[in-house]
Amino acid sequence: MSKSSLSLFIILSIFMLSACTSTVRNANYTLYKSRLQAQSYVTGKRYNIRPITSRQVQRVKRAPPRIQRVSTRQQAYCPTPSSTSYSRVIRKPAYQPRKVVRRTQAAYKRPVVRKVKQYRKVSKRPVARKVYQRPTRQARVQYRARPVYKRPVVRKTYVTPQRTRVRHQPIAPKIPVTELNDRLLSAAKAGNINQINALLRQGAQVNRGNQSRETALHMAAALGRNAAVSLLLQKGANPNATTTGGWTPLHSAARFRHRQAASLLIARGAQINARNSQGKTPTALAQQVGANATAAMLMAQGGR
Repeated sequence: MSKSSLSLFIILSIFMLSACTSTVRNANYTLYKSRLQAQSYVTGKRYNIRPITSRQVQRVKRAPPRIQRVSTRQQAYCPTPSSTSYSRVIRKPAYQPRKVVRRTQAAYKRPVVRKVKQYRKVSKRPVARKVYQRPTRQARVQYRARPVYKRPVVRKTYVTPQRTRVRHQPIAPKIPVTELNDRLLSAAKAGNINQINALLRQGAQVNRGNQSRETALHMAAALGRNAAVSLLLQKGANPNATTTGGWTPLHSAARFRHRQAASLLIARGAQINARNSQGKTPTALAQQVGANATAAMLMAQGGR
C-alpha cells in the first residue's frame, strides 16, 4: 500500500468519525430540546434552550433520572401512557447544566367539559294576600277590656301529723286448740262475730265438731244466726258436714224454720236433697214442722 493511499484512508476515516460525532451530538440536542418543551408545557414555566456541548451530554447520560408524582390536574391535561399514577417529569436542577431525561411523549387529550343541566323554571301561582284592615276603636277597647281567665290555685290545708304512742300489748298465753274449738262453738251459738274472728285468728278449727260431730255451722244454722253463718262459710266451713245422725247444717236450718240461713247454705253449695239416717230431706223436715215458707223456698230450689 502506497503512502498516498494510506494518507487518503486516514483523512477519510477522520472525516467519517467527525461526521458520526456531530450526528450523535445533534440527536442528543434534539432530545434535550423536546424534553424542555414538554416540561414547560406541563409546569407552565418557560425555559431558555441553550446549546449543549459533548461534555454536558456525557454528564446527563451518567446522572440518574428523578421521579416526581404527577397531580390529577396534570394527568387530565397530559396523561401518562402507563396505568400507574407515577411518571418521569424533568425538574429544573439547581446547578448547570440542565439534565436531559428521556421520556416517551404522551399524546395530548382534550379535557372533557360537562354541560350543566338547566332545569326549567316552574312558574308559581301568585298568592293572593288579604288586605290588612285596622280594627275599629270600639273593637280595640272591647279586646282590652275582656276578662282573662286564670286557673284558681288549689292549696291543700296542712295537717299536722299526730304522734301516737306505741302501746305494747302483753303477750297472751297460748291456749290449747281443744279449748279454742269449744269457745268457737259457744261463740257460734251466741252469734258473736268479733269473738269468732278472734278465735279463728288464734288457731281455732272451723270444721271441728263436738262429741256428736256438730260443728259451729250446725249450731249457728239451728239458732238462726245469719251473720255467723255467712262469716263461717267465708272462712271455709263445710256446708255438707254431717253429724252422727246424718244431719247437715241445711237440715238444722229447715227443721227450726230459718229460711234465710237455708238460702245462704244453698248459695254456698249445700246439697238440697241430702238425707239423714232416718231418710228425710230438709224439705220433708220443713213440711213436717209446718214451715211452709221454708219448704216452698227449698222446693223452688229443687228440693223434694
